[in-house]
Amino acid sequence: MLTNPQLYLLFLGVAVLVFWLLPASRPRLRQFCLIVFSCVVVFTVAPYAILIVLGLSAFAIGANQFLAKEKRPFPLLLTFVLIAGIPLFWIRFEDTVSSLVSIGLSFAVLKAVGLLVTGHLQRKTVSWWDGLTLMTFFPAFPSGPIEVADRFSSGIISRSLNWQFAVNGIVRISLGLFRLLFLAPVILVPIASRYGADVFTPAYEGSGLDVILYCIVAFSVLYVSFSGYSDVAIGSGLLFGIELGENFNKPFLARNIIEFWQRWHMSLGRWVNAFFYMPVVRNTGKVYLPIFAIFLFIGFWHSSSFNYLIWGALHGICLVSTQLLKKGKKKRGNEEVSFSDRLRGIGGWAFTMVFVTVLSAFANAPTLQEGGQLLVNLISF
Repeated sequence: MLTNPQLYLLFLGVAVLVFWLLPASRPRLRQFCLIVFSCVVVFTVAPYAILIVLGLSAFAIGANQFLAKEKRPFPLLLTFVLIAGIPLFWIRFEDTVSSLVSIGLSFAVLKAVGLLVTGHLQRKTVSWWDGLTLMTFFPAFPSGPIEVADRFSSGIISRSLNWQFAVNGIVRISLGLFRLLFLAPVILVPIASRYGADVFTPAYEGSGLDVILYCIVAFSVLYVSFSGYSDVAIGSGLLFGIELGENFNKPFLARNIIEFWQRWHMSLGRWVNAFFYMPVVRNTGKVYLPIFAIFLFIGFWHSSSFNYLIWGALHGICLVSTQLLKKGKKKRGNEEVSFSDRLRGIGGWAFTMVFVTVLSAFANAPTLQEGGQLLVNLISF
């Protein structure tokens, strides 16, 4: 929706004005305002997308209320989850869907599954108003953060105007637009293009170090763009008095892969932990296998390509290996940090950055063969 920032800001300004003109004593009216504006925005991008979102919302909210009434068999929840996942399978194998709509519907599926699991495990009923506001909220539609219905409850929607929120929201939107419109396209993309010429082909003439530099800069473009979208979404939410969760926390400072995923796409991590990992661990007692399964799913959630499935599998393997190493270290006891420990920490940071950035470039290669060629070029001197 930020393909036209001027139009987005104009529409956002009108929506904020109408929202705050409505009385705080009528939260349902304010929610209706957000739902209507959100539907209009998504409709202008792709008319069929809002129909899918509304249909998915109706199914997820109705199923949530059904599951929350009394204890239902677990296979019924799995059936509902598979039905909610139909749009995800469709966009993964339908080439005509635009990337913006594909990403937006991917997030919508996760929010719908969250509603289902909330009803089944927590016996918590989500109202139609809260659920529809969650599913359609236009600032978070194309890029998250992935939220839960509590963020859009009537108690939050009925807040009075908070000028500190408004100022923080404007600052956050400005930061996001700076990242999206200047830092990524003007500064980082030309650098990535310089190092990335022919990097996926046998004709590449650079060194392995050049490949690593390309991967780091390309990943920086991804980070700056994604965090920019998150900044705009979070800032837009603040203008409505809605506090969306943070999505990033300095991921380039991560010293291992576990810490990286605690800093990168944090709303996805929260969703996975609450609605996938912890329920599976509680029901099976397995700790490590679910991590691998989760990252296979996350790979497919990103793309149906073999590149992303391999990306997910390798992230899962690396996470499980790191967990086992940390577990072994705890058994040996907490010793005083030595100079060699600090060196290992620096080595862990360097490995994590190379692993994450190279694997990201591989996953985003046009084909599996070109991704493999990237790795061949990486080890060339």
